[in-house]
Amino acid sequence: MESSIQIGKKKYLISRLRLREWLKLEDNRIRIKEATESKDIDGFAEGVYSYISVAIGVSSEELDELYWYEVINIFETIQAENFPKYEFPLLESKTKAKTVRWDYPERTWYIWANNLADTYGWNLEYIAELDIDDAIGLLQEILVNDQLEKEWEWGLSEIAYSYNSSTKKSEFRELPRPDWMKAPPEEIKPIRMPKFLMPLGKIVGRDGKEEILQ
Repeated sequence: MESSIQIGKKKYLISRLRLREWLKLEDNRIRIKEATESKDIDGFAEGVYSYISVAIGVSSEELDELYWYEVINIFETIQAENFPKYEFPLLESKTKAKTVRWDYPERTWYIWANNLADTYGWNLEYIAELDIDDAIGLLQEILVNDQLEKEWEWGLSEIAYSYNSSTKKSEFRELPRPDWMKAPPEEIKPIRMPKFLMPLGKIVGRDGKEEILQ
């Protein structure tokens, strides 16, 4: 659902972006997150300004005329409009991308485009206009297929097996998966400790009640 905002005498339309522009938003969102974690106030403000500029084309000079809470409201409105509809595990990865020598601005877009073009044969113009949910879902399936293929090949190789001197047998070592493909850890359920295993002395419960164990 589209909405609009008024900044000065201009009206700006806030709409759901297509893939290439959405990835620019994501780059800025990560920049904002990192600035927040490092308590970089200037970096946070610059990231928010850049995020809004990508989405609606407003200049930093125009945003300077607004109160900060108005800027944040615009930022949150844009973010809400551009949330993926599904909780894709791929986007929940905790692994931070390492900086490499061949990085450059907007490389995220070219990584996505390369994967999608290589698999489906689409041109850049078509990929740029993909719905973000379709693009995320397809990229996730590409990466899953790639991982499963690597696991199959790994299982056929000798290096997947190591000799255990204790059991005197070869043991299979699984190929590590990305964190977003791993099953979440099982919740540890609390268990009641038998009274005879509890230490002697005064026990203070969560409710503040005291009990003397002898």
